[in-house]
Order: sequence, then structure tokens, then C-alpha cells
Amino acid sequence: MSTHYIAMIETCNKYPKPEMLERLAQALDVEPHRLFSVSDDPDEAIDRLHKSIVTNIQQGIIDMKQVVREAVKESLSGECKDKDKK
Repeated sequence: MSTHYIAMIETCNKYPKPEMLERLAQALDVEPHRLFSVSDDPDEAIDRLHKSIVTNIQQGIIDMKQVVREAVKESLSGECKDKDKK
């Protein structure tokens, strides 16, 4: 979903289909009905943003750990094969 498309929605130049609204709500980590409510509390928006950022960072760390584990396994596997050849 492009920033241009989101801007078109925000300015009422485009009207997304329900499936697109569900995808947008999922990306923002909110219930779909929250896309239609206006919050007067900026702290609520900051809290949601903070939660989303923390979740993304935690997932990135989990993903990075998996990549490192796989790289170490591959490296160790290669070293063992080299020793067997000698």
C-alpha cells in the first residue's frame, strides 16, 4: 500500500474496500473499527505507536537471532567438513 494511496484515502479521494481496511488496521495494530473513530487523546496514539515500534523491534531481534543461528550452524558445518577432508 503506497503512501500516495493512503493520502488519497485521508483526503477522501479514494474509498478503500473492506479487505484493504482490514490490511491497514492490521498494519497499524488496531481493530478495524478504530479507523473510523477520532481520538481526542494524543497519548493514546503515542501509546499505540510505541507498542507497535516495540513489537517490530522485538520481532526484528527474534528474526536476527534466527539468521545468526543459521549462519553459525552453516559455518560450523563447513568447518567440520574441512576437517574430515584432512
